[in-house]
Amino acid sequence: MPSTDDGSLITCAADGEVRCAQISERGVETRMVTKHKRGAYGFAIEPGSPHMFYSCGADGLVKHIDLRNAASTKLFKVQNVSSNILKLEFLNHLDFGWCKRLKSLRTSTMSIALGCG
Repeated sequence: MPSTDDGSLITCAADGEVRCAQISERGVETRMVTKHKRGAYGFAIEPGSPHMFYSCGADGLVKHIDLRNAASTKLFKVQNVSSNILKLEFLNHLDFGWCKRLKSLRTSTMSIALGCG
C-alpha cells in the first residue's frame, strides 16, 4: 500500500478472500479484510491512501475496504443483462466522494470506469 514503506501488502485469490499482510522486522501477520462469494480477481488502491482500496470479484460485487474499519462496504453489484449490457445495482446510499477518487476496477477481462458529476 502507498505510504507504508512497503509494510502493507494486499492480496486477492480464487477462494474469494482479500487479505492484508503487515510486514515488519518481527515477521508477517495476515488478516482477511473481506471475502467474496466467488473468486476475488482484482483490486484498485485509492491513490495516495495507505488505508483504502476497492475489490471486485466473480460474484459481481464491488466493495470498498478501509483497513481502519472492521467491515467492508458493498458499493454495487455488476450483472450481465446481455452480451453488451451491464446492470449496476447500487447497494448502499452512496456518498459520491468515493466515485470521484475511483478510476477503474477490473472484473475478469472487462474494465469498469465510473465518472460522476
